[in-house]
Amino acid sequence: MRAFDRWLRPARPATLGFVRAVAFADLVVALACVAAPTALEIAAIAAASLALLGVRTRFFVPLGVIGGAAVLAPGLPLGWAGLLPVLLGAVLSFTRAGDGWSLERLVTLMRAEPVPDPERAVPAAGRALFAARTAIALGLGAVVGDGLAAGTPPADPPGTIGFALPLLLAFADVPALLRRAGRAFRRVRGPVHVLYDGQCPLCRRTQRLLQALDLFARLDFHDFRRLDLAAHAAEHGIAITPEELEQEMAVHRSGTRRSGFDAARSLAWSLPALWPLAPLLHLPGAARPGRAIYRWIALNRMRF
Repeated sequence: MRAFDRWLRPARPATLGFVRAVAFADLVVALACVAAPTALEIAAIAAASLALLGVRTRFFVPLGVIGGAAVLAPGLPLGWAGLLPVLLGAVLSFTRAGDGWSLERLVTLMRAEPVPDPERAVPAAGRALFAARTAIALGLGAVVGDGLAAGTPPADPPGTIGFALPLLLAFADVPALLRRAGRAFRRVRGPVHVLYDGQCPLCRRTQRLLQALDLFARLDFHDFRRLDLAAHAAEHGIAITPEELEQEMAVHRSGTRRSGFDAARSLAWSLPALWPLAPLLHLPGAARPGRAIYRWIALNRMRF
């Protein structure tokens, strides 16, 4: 009974969002492995990709499931194992799987609209996660059991059982593990402090967006207008004034401070979601136009 209570306890929406991402990443790979792509397969891959990214999940999660079933069920080209992400997606169609780890949530944040806290455990996410894990366990059991009954485990075409293995990640709380890793890294390298203008609507939205992207919990945000700036600067060994922060945000770690566009480049290396952008910000010649664009946005930030 205790084990049952453990699995059914409240869970964080971030964990459920991660399970959705794993399920549809697996489904996209499975669909891409089917030979001779057709218009139906391309449409199914598109729907599953949007569900993976977390775009309008109430629509694209069930649509991706329908498309995946339409391609993978007839003839079972990838065996029963290839249908497991479809089964998991079908369960997630009845949940709020877009409350965490989704573009849908990031867009809502940028609109300054309220969103559920992805790190706050809620009973609904716990029930949804339990249902998802149960579906995976039953599906894997059926695949392996079918193979054993046939005498050639697994009965599916060679290698297709591999499509089911990534779904086992649903049994680990990967977002929590990432945050633990981030806390360990913070103890070694220290946090990254972000000083922003809390009276600026664009700055507040950007802060919420960056916080949502901070999977490793490396960033500490400070509204400089509510901060004892002199004490903060003395504590961390930096020199900065309110006048400077009214012009551009600042980022500092271990006594090193960067402001404006240089702060944005530093943040890009601190957030995994922005790693693809980080090298572009450091290309030769990128600094001058980058700083000019940042200054223009900073001067007009109250209009956004």
